[in-house]
Amino acid sequence: MDQVQALLQQLKQNYIDEMPDRLDKLEYLVLELERDGFSQERFHELYRQVHSLKGSGGTYGLHVITSICHPFEDFLSSLDEKVDMHAIGFANIALSYLDILRDVAERLGKKFDTEFDVERLLSGLRQRSFEPKFHALLVENSSTVIKLISRILHQYQFRVSVQDDGYQALGRMLAERFDLLITAQEVKHLNGTAVIAAVKLAQIGYAPRKTILLTANPMPPLADYGADFTLNKNDQLSTRLHALLKTLVHDFDT
Repeated sequence: MDQVQALLQQLKQNYIDEMPDRLDKLEYLVLELERDGFSQERFHELYRQVHSLKGSGGTYGLHVITSICHPFEDFLSSLDEKVDMHAIGFANIALSYLDILRDVAERLGKKFDTEFDVERLLSGLRQRSFEPKFHALLVENSSTVIKLISRILHQYQFRVSVQDDGYQALGRMLAERFDLLITAQEVKHLNGTAVIAAVKLAQIGYAPRKTILLTANPMPPLADYGADFTLNKNDQLSTRLHALLKTLVHDFDT
């Protein structure tokens, strides 16, 4: 039994000793992704290594490691291949997680107490990772389209409010501030064109900064609809919305 305990202790110490090198490799992957943009191979390797670091930490009873790696994984899981790494501040957030892990690794290596205010640091990082910067109103009937668009908007730090009724959506825009309105043409009581026209005619102080009309029609003339942008509900919707949001988020930030 003593031999087993001694072996486990040695494996734990090896894990602690190897942490700086493992964190260096993670940092290198983050910087490559920041420099070159999304690479599925690099991104999956980054996620795999964070997951491995978390699993080994749990195995050796280093719960401070798992408590940091878990939200780091959550942050990585919220991204996909179409996200703009620069727009969401990917490198700054990822490197901040690694900085906390480095501090823990140093304390573990020197046998210091690791119960320093990790939760406070993680709380701030969670807010930076997931706290919305913008507010979008999505007016749509289809649950499939709502899920698709909401997921993409979240990646660009939008808080998303959903309505399936054009009249109710108009009422919300009279009372709340939205950065972006995305509306389907066919919604209850007041169609998308009418909603956009009413908002523009009202000249309300809370009018959305930009409007997007979703339509099943094959690219109608923009002027006929009054929206700033139109997007077709087809297999290119996700790609085109990503491309548009990259530009809009940059404009909103400047």
